[in-house]
Amino acid sequence: MNCITSRSAGSRALLALGLTLLLQATARTQTDTIEALPELLEGVATIASPGTPSPLAVWSKDAYVVLAGNGGKGLRSAAIVGGHAKAGRFVALPHNGYFAGDALKQGDTGRFLVNCTRWLAGSTSSPKIVVRTEDLRSLLAGDALALKAKFDVRLLEAGPLMPQLAGIDVLLGLSSELADGEIDALEEWIRAGGGVLAGQCAWGWLQVSGKASLDENSLQQLFGRFGVAWCDGYLGKSGPEGFTTERDPPKLAHGDAAFTYLANHTVRRVIKAEQPMLQSSATMTAVARVLPAGDLLLRPKLEAERAKRADAIEPTPDKPLERIDGGDRAMLAYIVREADRVAAEEVKPLGAAKSFPGLPPAAAPRLTKTIALDTALPRWHSTGLYAAPGEVITLTLPEAAAAVRIALQIGAHTDVLFDLAAWHRVPKAFVRRPVTATTTKLAAPLGGLIYVDVPEGLDLGKVDVTLAGGIAAPWFVAGRDDDATWNASLRELPAPWAELECDRIIVTVPSSAIRNLAEPTKLMELWAKGADAMADLVGIPRARPSPERFVADVQIGAGYMHSGYPIMTHLDAATAMSDPAELAKGQWGLFHELGHNHQEPEWTFDGTGEVTNNVLCIHALESVFAVPVTKGHDAIEGTAKKVADYVKAGANFDEWKGDPFLALQMYVQLQQQFGWELYKKVFADYRALPRRERPRTDDAKRDLWLVMLSKVADRNLGPFFTAWGVPTSDTARASVADRAAWMPESFPPR
Repeated sequence: MNCITSRSAGSRALLALGLTLLLQATARTQTDTIEALPELLEGVATIASPGTPSPLAVWSKDAYVVLAGNGGKGLRSAAIVGGHAKAGRFVALPHNGYFAGDALKQGDTGRFLVNCTRWLAGSTSSPKIVVRTEDLRSLLAGDALALKAKFDVRLLEAGPLMPQLAGIDVLLGLSSELADGEIDALEEWIRAGGGVLAGQCAWGWLQVSGKASLDENSLQQLFGRFGVAWCDGYLGKSGPEGFTTERDPPKLAHGDAAFTYLANHTVRRVIKAEQPMLQSSATMTAVARVLPAGDLLLRPKLEAERAKRADAIEPTPDKPLERIDGGDRAMLAYIVREADRVAAEEVKPLGAAKSFPGLPPAAAPRLTKTIALDTALPRWHSTGLYAAPGEVITLTLPEAAAAVRIALQIGAHTDVLFDLAAWHRVPKAFVRRPVTATTTKLAAPLGGLIYVDVPEGLDLGKVDVTLAGGIAAPWFVAGRDDDATWNASLRELPAPWAELECDRIIVTVPSSAIRNLAEPTKLMELWAKGADAMADLVGIPRARPSPERFVADVQIGAGYMHSGYPIMTHLDAATAMSDPAELAKGQWGLFHELGHNHQEPEWTFDGTGEVTNNVLCIHALESVFAVPVTKGHDAIEGTAKKVADYVKAGANFDEWKGDPFLALQMYVQLQQQFGWELYKKVFADYRALPRRERPRTDDAKRDLWLVMLSKVADRNLGPFFTAWGVPTSDTARASVADRAAWMPESFPPR
């Protein structure tokens, strides 16, 4: 009995001591937070901006923005973040280039890192420091302040991290190389009083690692527990040489402050000034996109707001969400982020789906369908199925096809619009999940067409995959389906989006655009001929590794249309994409973008990014649709006067580079004299070039273009290039001077 009483008393004493220490730590944290900025920035005016840094997001009240960078459009984003984790301290940097190289010598970067080290060490006497790089060790060994602080500095060795932190006070230079199992131990070490200086370039890590999400980044996982994360984006400088301390960090660059502002300003008419709303919107949108799954600091607040307002958030072209609608934009960013992360059964339908991409009939049957997936064909495989918003789609496939980088995707509209000033639809309208087991489940808050994505280089033959839960979508495949079947049943299938496919091209349009389409075979023959014309010109096989895709969308990431996979267009192009009579007129915009997908960098130098694709475009329009070379676009007609004025004014190359239709005339003149065979032979010669002979600089590209054209034309085109103001080297011009000079008739105009 006495023993029990004694233990109870001891427990109470320990509890009291623990509470006292906790209160002391809390008080110390609050005080240190206020005092940390002057200590970190003492003697610091400018800090380097190595490479292209990534912005940071911060939402913990125990962390704060030390310096802010240029977030674009007059806004600011966190560049450097400091904070506390119980007894420990941390500083997060936007790039790992601070740990070695020239950045340490620029501005006051070295002084700042010494300040960070002193602050991270706290009041520890003669703190033991371990550094990741020799450059950091040299910095601390030669700095007067570091010497005064009596740092005991050693270099981190290869191998496991945690055994080397025994007895260490500060770790400098932590990046994204943590091993499995080290994250928990390192968190415990920091919370127990350790100090850490960490940095990485998030977008660079995504590119190099090949990972789909920053959720897989070890440094992200660690710092997310402290209410800090790196963002996938680019951070601009706040001064000529990097980040400056001239202005205090904006309070609304902190996620917690931004959330509070947005929660209190949900109606436009009560907003007295736009700038706080714009800053808060940008901050919270960034935070929402990197908030960890287990966050208990901000997530409960967001979930409460979501329960109140999510169903009312519905961006449309008539009522877009603009930057001033910061709370709604942040909420949508949070919702689509969660849909990427949570289990399929937890995904909730989003009311905005009814405006875009639209809703299937509620009574439409949910199907189970088995498809023979040809794994030799990379990229998206259409399935003819559509997922209703929030409904679970289940993919089942053989074990041999699991864990080989196949992915399941819902939604064709893969342009992400977060950075745009106005959102005419939800800014991310698709979800995607890697297949890692024989059964994969996925759901999308907006719904969408269902795809199975096959990576390049995979060839398991044809694999039967089964999809359950989808709704039948209009889907025509040339060679498999005929017009009679299409007209009798396929075009009336209930999903709101349809696809028309041949082995060259696939077009994705609203089902409303194809309900009256009677001749899909003819349509896809025209598409195939257009694609073949481009393949013939550049000399690649007509048969492609996978078809090109065109997708119509209510809003895209850039321009009226843009190239890529898929090629994106606005909805008003859907008719031209899906009506053979319209396509047969020769659609400049569609084939202009398809031309981009056929460009090669060796024969596309600065100023011709919007020109060489047009050479491909006019070839397709002329050879397939009988559109004269001089008639394909309004800007081509009447160019003669523009050319004359340009040449008479001195043929300034900068002007040439800035006017694609002016520059195109140079290419047209060559085609009119030597025919399309000139380009076919030149492009074939380029393909035959050994890699070591391919030009890498713009000067080299222009020189080789002159030499290649002159060789195939068997003419000296040096004077022609000079008349157009396109610069080439003396060496290149001399190499073709043994041929007869050529100039178009009446050119240059006088």
